[in-house]
Amino acid sequence: MKYALFAGGNFYPSGGMSDCCGRYETIELAREAAVRDDDLGDNYDWYQIVDLETFTVVEEKQNV
Repeated sequence: MKYALFAGGNFYPSGGMSDCCGRYETIELAREAAVRDDDLGDNYDWYQIVDLETFTVVEEKQNV
């Protein structure tokens, strides 16, 4: 798996690896996991997608 998704709520971040929500083959799959259906009430307040080969953040979003 090439990408890791780190995500959580603004008020209850776990920190570090505790915020890791999964590993994915593509950025698109990681993004789909981060942006969930509003009707389910499952959206994350923030997320970062990290390239596991270069250890760089390739995408991030902060929902306010």
